[in-house]
Amino acid sequence: GPELLNYFYEAKGRIRYGQLSWKASGEQERTDILLTGVDQINSLDMHPSGRYLVFSARKKGQNDLMAFFPKSRTFQPLTFDLCDELSPRFLTDEWLLYTAVPCGDSLNPNLYSDLFAARIKDVRIDTVVNLTQSLGVSERSPRRIDSARFVFLSDASGIPSRYFARLDFVADPYLVADPSIIADPSLNTDPSLNTDPSLNTDPSLNTDPSLNTDLSLNTDLSLNTDPSLNTDPSLNTDLSLV
Repeated sequence: GPELLNYFYEAKGRIRYGQLSWKASGEQERTDILLTGVDQINSLDMHPSGRYLVFSARKKGQNDLMAFFPKSRTFQPLTFDLCDELSPRFLTDEWLLYTAVPCGDSLNPNLYSDLFAARIKDVRIDTVVNLTQSLGVSERSPRRIDSARFVFLSDASGIPSRYFARLDFVADPYLVADPSIIADPSLNTDPSLNTDPSLNTDPSLNTDPSLNTDLSLNTDLSLNTDPSLNTDPSLNTDLSLV
């Protein structure tokens, strides 16, 4: 398929959407349209599928998250509240990180931003998790490292500094700290958690005695090659032990 470049820019106080595409032949096509319904686009990120973008858009003095579909050139609101949502970044195809200033009131506004994670289902926010609630500290601008880890800016030390974070509730079996929740037992380093005994390195944990290398642990005596371990004399090949 063609290579695509999607971009937004402001011209004469109006927001415009542009798209550049390159066909296999090298031919270039350009699309440029005026967007109505938003006053400003602050930041954006593309969904891993490439099907849509999520951006923080300013409309009537309020910053909310919106999904934009390049093919149909249509919007879909994701948030619509009194909070300002900024800096959306996809962590996975279903988890979106963003910064938000929690909703306050006109007499006591909250000036400190926090980090949130939203689970996206059918291009709608299904679940929201408040990741930080630091009193008098702003956390903002998350940036993805991989499917469970990210960095962000915080002024907890008095100056903006970059911090590292990891979300344990995001399902990535190579990064989850608790191996008991890993569905694939071949990834467990703790053999007591394996449901497949062929993966255990500790034979005392095997329920299938045919897999034990320590014969003293076998409950099936017919599997013992060392007759000194048999309590059933009919199985001994060394008659001196009978």
